[in-house]
Amino acid sequence: MNVISAEHLVLDLAVDDYTGLWEIVWGIEASDPNADMSTAVKLAKGAVEALLERGYIEVYEGSNFNGDEHRVSQSERRAVLATEAYWNPPLAADFAHVRVGATKAGEHAYETGTA
Repeated sequence: MNVISAEHLVLDLAVDDYTGLWEIVWGIEASDPNADMSTAVKLAKGAVEALLERGYIEVYEGSNFNGDEHRVSQSERRAVLATEAYWNPPLAADFAHVRVGATKAGEHAYETGTA
C-alpha cells in the first residue's frame, strides 16, 4: 500500500463514522498483507497528517464510546498523535481513545473523487 491509498482508506473510514487510530492501522494491515505493524502505523500516521493538513479530517478524543468525543485543538493535535498508545486498541473501556472524523470539506472531496 502506498501513501495515497492509505489516505483514501482513512478518508473512506472517516466519512463513514468516527474511526479509531488503531482501526486505521488494522485497515492498512488488512489491505496489504505484506505490511507489518510498524509499516502500517507509519502509513497511518502519514495519511492522517496529510488529511489534517488539507482540512479533510479532524481529531477527536473520548473515553466511553458513547458519543463523548470532543475535538482535539490544533495546538494539542501533534502531542496526541505522537502518543503511541492511541495507535493501539484501547485496553479498557475507560481508557482514552483517539478517533478521526471527516470534515465537510473531506466529505465533499470524497464524494466528488477529488481526494
